[in-house]
Amino acid sequence: MLDVSVTVPDQTLTIDLRIFPLPVVKRAGYRMADQCTVVLGPLVGDLISVALNFPTAATQSAQCAALDTFHRHLVDEDLRAQIRADTTALREVILAHTFSRTDILSR
Repeated sequence: MLDVSVTVPDQTLTIDLRIFPLPVVKRAGYRMADQCTVVLGPLVGDLISVALNFPTAATQSAQCAALDTFHRHLVDEDLRAQIRADTTALREVILAHTFSRTDILSR
C-alpha cells in the first residue's frame, strides 16, 4: 500500500509541450526519482502541470536545488532527443555496414 503522507506537493510547474515534448518531460522526471516524486497532471491544450513531491524531511534549499536540477534535465533530455533524431540515419548506415560484413543473415 502506498502511503501518500510521506510526500507533500512542494513545487508545481506548468510546462509548455511545444517547448519540451511529453517524452522529454517524462525522461527528466524519471531522472529525478532519487530526489522526489514527479507527478504529471492532465494536459490542458499544450500545457501540462508537473508536481514535484518531496519527502517531508526535504529542506527548502534541497527543494530549490531539485527544481534547478529538473530544469537542467529538461534541457538535457530535449537535446538528447534532438541528437537522436539528427543522427538516426547515420547510426542506421553504420549498423547496416557492420552487419553487411557478417554472415548473420545467411544463418
